[in-house]
Amino acid sequence: MVQQGGMVVTGLLRLMKLARASGKRLSDVVQVAYNYMIVLKGRELYSYAFSLIQQKKDFGYLANADRKAEEVRVQKTLETELVERKSFEWKGRTLKNRAGSHTYAIRENGSVDVTHDNRISVLCIDMKFIDAVNEGKLRFI
Repeated sequence: MVQQGGMVVTGLLRLMKLARASGKRLSDVVQVAYNYMIVLKGRELYSYAFSLIQQKKDFGYLANADRKAEEVRVQKTLETELVERKSFEWKGRTLKNRAGSHTYAIRENGSVDVTHDNRISVLCIDMKFIDAVNEGKLRFI
């Protein structure tokens, strides 16, 4: 707020004191309202932060919800990248389950042909499939 927003240090300290007195953390308030605050400078930034602190909102809860949503988004991105990488690495390979009753043939496009009792079904590689391979439930042949 001081470097980017042009606020003086004493103003920042006053906001921190006010936030603490009202049971909030200034960092939570800034995290929740960051997209709105980034365009403000100096006194406008101070006034906006001041008015937010005085509201009866639970900024700690909102900030935690934002953090959790970001963690979920990052986790989904990592899982998607892993699925894409494994689909590429495993294309053209064949797996069997422990009992040997199912055969899994991985196609070039990342889908999987599952053969059981002369019937074929198709599924996509997902985290459950990758976990089954990692746990040894499915083995490459």
